[in-house]
Amino acid sequence: MRCSAALLLVLVAAPPASAVVLQAGDWVVADPDANAVYRVDPQTGERSPISRDGLFRYPSGVALDAQRRILVADPDANAVFRVEPATGVQSVVSAGQSFRFPTGVAVDGSGDLLVTDPDANAIFRVDPLTGDQQIDTEDAGTVFATGMAVESSGDYVLADPDGTAVRRWDPDLSRGSTLASEGLFAFPTDVTVDDVDDLLVADPDANRFVRLDPTTGDQTPVGPEGVLLYPTGIAFVPEPGPTRQLGAVLVALAGIGLRCRGRLA
Repeated sequence: MRCSAALLLVLVAAPPASAVVLQAGDWVVADPDANAVYRVDPQTGERSPISRDGLFRYPSGVALDAQRRILVADPDANAVFRVEPATGVQSVVSAGQSFRFPTGVAVDGSGDLLVTDPDANAIFRVDPLTGDQQIDTEDAGTVFATGMAVESSGDYVLADPDGTAVRRWDPDLSRGSTLASEGLFAFPTDVTVDDVDDLLVADPDANRFVRLDPTTGDQTPVGPEGVLLYPTGIAFVPEPGPTRQLGAVLVALAGIGLRCRGRLA
């Protein structure tokens, strides 16, 4: 169904970093001031560098794919990178083309990447194999969406730092709502879904993380504060298991149905 030419991937061995094995419950955090991505233990605050420098120019938003490889949106490089956590090796997934300022990345149930680009006022859908970019959503009801996550329902959750808010967008109904604004937020830049479907929000200006109840909008400080220079991106490492895998398969089948109805045409 996708017929454009494949994107040439360039591999670069990042500067040495300790081999990192991601465990369920860990966080992967992007810190552009350190030009690095870290594994963070949210209980102890212990951090381990996974990858730094190399292709990175300003690693911003992060996500994990089904193989627990790390995806990094980098607006200064105008690209999305893939990082192998055990080696720190970086590769280009998608760059240039329609991107203007890609700041956040998420993975949906079909395995496609969703990339927020506030300068384009759009969310791009990216083929993880070819790097092909297509517009998924334009003007998703935010002031300046920098980071995103996909809920189990398929709804998008968007971090909107200029609006000091986290918002939900239903891509099928093209309808948005505000989950929470202000409160503990100073400059929320990225969001991820944890193992109980709560939202974890990175707020670099406050140098802390906030747990957000997606139903009530309640905000609670969570995890370590001040262990990184400027934490802009966050991804939660889930527990692999049959339930999550089955859910991903069902969502993937639904995604195939959407494509057949021409959503990506």
